[in-house]
Amino acid sequence: MTKPTLNEPDTQGRSQTVVLEQRGVTVFVDPHAKVGEKLRLKSGAKNSHATAVVFIEGKDFFLQAFRADLMQVATTVKVGVPADQMLYITDKMGWTQDKSFAALGLSRATFGRKVASKGTLSPEASSRVFGLRRLIGQVEAMVRESGNPEGFDAAAWVGDWLERPQPALGGKTPSSFMDTAEGQQLVMQVLAQAQAGAYA
Repeated sequence: MTKPTLNEPDTQGRSQTVVLEQRGVTVFVDPHAKVGEKLRLKSGAKNSHATAVVFIEGKDFFLQAFRADLMQVATTVKVGVPADQMLYITDKMGWTQDKSFAALGLSRATFGRKVASKGTLSPEASSRVFGLRRLIGQVEAMVRESGNPEGFDAAAWVGDWLERPQPALGGKTPSSFMDTAEGQQLVMQVLAQAQAGAYA
């Protein structure tokens, strides 16, 4: 079965989708649907797979992205991340739109059109936005592994940390590396090394 993109419902939604697929039903999610809208069902061929290009907030929204395999990541980026998803992520981080556009290297005008039309971002822009989601998921995973996640707001922590100069980045802020996939990988590596104590 082809793996769906990660612009899809959370764990509970996916488990329901699997049951429906076994009954020969395909789940279609309207790409223009708003968060929280119910899934629309349509009869389909047996063993068909779910297609979904809308994200639905869930407790593991960020963690899903971090733990995704490369196929899921590539598919999600290729299909395109809904423009509204960036607003959701950066709002959770406490970032203004101007700061978000600058850090991710996005065009305000293009983004505005995508939001107005309830469209998806280009693969390049989707990669940057999804990378930000994965970064927050990485921090969530780190905190959960520490055994004390209660009350911790990973998105808000990342929003603050990205603006702090890091010795591991030559004194530059992590946010200055968030406009490319390679830069985001570097930032995620710095976080992993910090967890391991390399940059205590």
